[in-house]
Amino acid sequence: MAIRSSVGFNTYAAYDGTSMAAAHAGVVNGLGGGSFGTNQNISRVQVAVIVQRARNYPGGTPTIATFSDVPASNFGYQAIETLAARGIISGAACLGGSGQCFRPNDTIKRGELSKVVRRAIESQP
Repeated sequence: MAIRSSVGFNTYAAYDGTSMAAAHAGVVNGLGGGSFGTNQNISRVQVAVIVQRARNYPGGTPTIATFSDVPASNFGYQAIETLAARGIISGAACLGGSGQCFRPNDTIKRGELSKVVRRAIESQP
C-alpha cells in the first residue's frame, strides 16, 4: 500500500509508510523538488547523517578532520565525525597513501550498512 506523503514529497513511498514515518521524525529528508528518492541508492554520507539523527547523538566539531576526503564544508561532516569518534564508522587508507578516506559519495554496500546499524544499536546515546 503506497502512502501519500504529508511532508511535502510529490512522490509516493511504497514501504507502508516507513519512509514517511522517518521523515516525520526528522531522521530523513527528501532530495529536493518534492522528491523523496525511495528507489534511489544511498551514499555513505547520507547513511552517516541518518544514523546520527536516528540515534540523536550530540555532534561535535573536531579541530582536525578524521578523513582527508571529508572537509568541514561537507554537509555530513559533523555526522561523520561524530560516528567515527564513537567507532560506528571507519574509513580506509586513501589511494596514494595520504591518510584515511571515508569515500562519502560512494554508495554503501549491504554488509557495510549492516555493520554500521549493529554498531549504532550497541552504542550508548
